[in-house]
Amino acid sequence: MKIYKQINERDLVNYLEISYDTNPLHSLEQPILPGNLLLYLLEKMYQKTYQEQLTYLKVTFFSPAVLQEILCFDFNQKTFQINDANQKMILKGVWNK
Repeated sequence: MKIYKQINERDLVNYLEISYDTNPLHSLEQPILPGNLLLYLLEKMYQKTYQEQLTYLKVTFFSPAVLQEILCFDFNQKTFQINDANQKMILKGVWNK
């Protein structure tokens, strides 16, 4: 599921006050959004959509998100994660698709 969201200044300021975030990158003229804010929003949207708690969440950020940028949150109910056992199989070359 893809949800597009634009974070406005009010959302950012509320989050910074609640989390006591004083990182100067989040207070610039064109502020960079805190990664934890984006994770919080993704978790909230997931729970609202599927009416269940998210048990695992990992996000890799390729570039910083800035205020007023339209962000795409892409998620689904099934998550695949590589655990230690699977990683060993991959390294040995025995992992099949």
